[in-house]
Amino acid sequence: LPPSKIINSAASQSVIADGCLIKEAANVEHSVVGLRSVINENVTVKDCLLMGADYYETEAEAAKLLAEGDVPIGIGEGSVVQNCIIDKNARIGKNVQIINKENVQEAENEAAGYWIKSGIITI
Repeated sequence: LPPSKIINSAASQSVIADGCLIKEAANVEHSVVGLRSVINENVTVKDCLLMGADYYETEAEAAKLLAEGDVPIGIGEGSVVQNCIIDKNARIGKNVQIINKENVQEAENEAAGYWIKSGIITI
């Protein structure tokens, strides 16, 4: 895999695997970022485990998905993800907030694609 690209972004107390793309103004803090992860512009990732992706989507493929109203692999622009485990090949849209604001300890919603165990959100 190629080395990761971190473009004008901050990463502190984190481990970033090979092949990742972290775009402008992203902030990754106290997290593990898995292989081939894509973190778009103005994204905040804090206290998370991102499992990464099994394959790359090209810029053209991602643009086509966006034009069709679908979501490319990775975390979309302007999103905030905190205290989460994000499974492989996950697709998180633009301006999404995944935060356990109400401090829920246990919940399960398989239809919506998430679980909460010990206050940690799993997607």
